Amino acid sequence: MFDSLDPREEPPEQSLRLYVWLYAVWAAVGLLGFVVSIWKHGNTRILGVACYLATFILALFFLVKALATGLPTRRKLNAQSTVVTLLGLLPMFIRDLFLR
Repeated sequence: MFDSLDPREEPPEQSLRLYVWLYAVWAAVGLLGFVVSIWKHGNTRILGVACYLATFILALFFLVKALATGLPTRRKLNAQSTVVTLLGLLPMFIRDLFLR
């Protein structure tokens, strides 16, 4: 009776592909932000540079880990993507708060 109430979940390969794409995009954003920050500002805005570098390193680590071990639990995926997203957006918030 309750078998029809089970939520339809994505196949593991499709959700793994989604998170690999997400981590790859954040790794590219982190690397691009790091390079542009160093090129444009030098080492005057070191906190932004550090945030972009941390975003790149964590996203790359999570990408390699997801490819090596497979899809982690939903809770871990949410925590990992939240940390990477917050680190990637932190330089923008810092710039808006302190430089205006």
